[in-house]
Amino acid sequence: MRRTRVTLGLTVIAVVLAVVAGAAGNDRSAAFRLPDASAACRLHGETLVCRSLNARTALALGRSGAPRRAVEPIWWDASTKVLQTWRHGDLTCSARAGQIVCVNRTGNSVAAGPGGIAAAL
Repeated sequence: MRRTRVTLGLTVIAVVLAVVAGAAGNDRSAAFRLPDASAACRLHGETLVCRSLNARTALALGRSGAPRRAVEPIWWDASTKVLQTWRHGDLTCSARAGQIVCVNRTGNSVAAGPGGIAAAL
């Protein structure tokens, strides 16, 4: 009986760790950066948040409408995947001329790179 409880307890711990690891993996797949790590974006729900190391604030781009100043946190490190192209529903991003350029369904965009971050309406 005691051995069964220990085995059951270890199984529960293993399942919880697997779920947490899987969630962390999904989160990482929704983040990307430039090769030089000067800028990055991360998906928060249906909102993409982008930032440059040379900017104090980040910009948030929703599925439609104009970009806004972001309140959501964004971070990246060497394990964050390097962007080539990325798509999530109505949001599309690509690496162009040393910048991350993301566009939503209404044609509004955010560009982030070593020189900073900008929005186009």
